[in-house]
Amino acid sequence: MALRRVRLDIEYDGTDFAGWQTQPGLRTIQGELERALAVPLRRPVRIVGAGRTDAGVHALRQVAHADLPADCDLSRLFATVNALTPASIALLGLSRVSHDFHARRSATARAYRYRMACRAVAYGRAYIWSLRQRPSLVRMRECAEALPGVHDFASFCVARSAPKGTECRILTASWRSTEGEYRFHVSANRFVHGMVRRLVGAMVEVGLGRMTPADFRTLLTGARRRGTGPTAPACGLCLVEVMYEGAGEQT
Repeated sequence: MALRRVRLDIEYDGTDFAGWQTQPGLRTIQGELERALAVPLRRPVRIVGAGRTDAGVHALRQVAHADLPADCDLSRLFATVNALTPASIALLGLSRVSHDFHARRSATARAYRYRMACRAVAYGRAYIWSLRQRPSLVRMRECAEALPGVHDFASFCVARSAPKGTECRILTASWRSTEGEYRFHVSANRFVHGMVRRLVGAMVEVGLGRMTPADFRTLLTGARRRGTGPTAPACGLCLVEVMYEGAGEQT
């Protein structure tokens, strides 16, 4: 059977899932999509994602690819998959791409956003960290200004989870205050497991005066050490965009 590579653009609410990656006995985004694709195609389908978001983490535009029968009707498949997946997963688009396109390896950068409120939150609490304290935005911004460039994020990585090393190139990093909340925006060529949430946790510690900006910069030297502070909750984190050269290899 002739196959063509297809790109999937996906939005999801990660609240009720054990993350992106398929895991035995657990409900995952990848698992739900593969199950839905297999029904109309009448064959097992494996999809490859651009990144493995953790349990409870959301995505505005995750990207994946799959090798599907060349003659399948993408418009019909799009509608069918959206009908078969839970409401917390939305397929935004299906497009044929070149065979050498790889959702993960072809990506040049990824961007995340973290939302934090300095008060109790009722409405929308599944998408924001309700800190109930007000850390210094000035001090957190001082930490963010130290991030662009190449650093070793061993101190911000879940132990033994970075076989390709812990060095990453941060492209942009900033804290913004908007609509009564703090938002951290960061983009990089790659991220190691747990990195963004641990960065946010450490910067909040600085903002609350429990660490200094100098302590934070020391953590960027790469030596594994304790004292990065608590890991920020998954609910506030969202994968915003996966970037590719040109138009993302669409054909």
